[in-house]
Amino acid sequence: MENPFFSPDQIPALVKLGFREELIGEAARRNVPGWFYEMMVEATSFLNPGRYFLKHDLPQHVRKQMAENYRHAAPGIFKLPFTARNLEPDLPNILIPTLVIYGTRDTTLNPRSIERLINLMPNAEGKGLKTGHVPHQSNPEETLQFILDFIARSFNT
Repeated sequence: MENPFFSPDQIPALVKLGFREELIGEAARRNVPGWFYEMMVEATSFLNPGRYFLKHDLPQHVRKQMAENYRHAAPGIFKLPFTARNLEPDLPNILIPTLVIYGTRDTTLNPRSIERLINLMPNAEGKGLKTGHVPHQSNPEETLQFILDFIARSFNT
């Protein structure tokens, strides 16, 4: 798992505030030009407190693809903080070995909430990376190495 969304209370109040307007998703999809998404991704990559200070956390090709993905996203994603079911009661039932990779500087989901998730899952271990919401994009080599090491430890007999 990477930065798993399992409970609506993981989302910081400021982010929830931005999602309050029901029509924002559909209006954005119809009316916002592509350059706006690119500008927003560029700004968050540059200003997000990830690995670097005032330097892009994400490679340029990743930022471009991310902007395109946001442009085509279903408007329902903006309603997730208000419509998603709390999965915490189900977490103790996940018995297989589970690696949870998360950004310790994530501003989309509260990184402190991940400890709760790890504690609720009997065979989970966590690995926090000094990054934002997308460790696999900002730290791909490090993320891959954690996954390979976890698989080797957990599933190779």
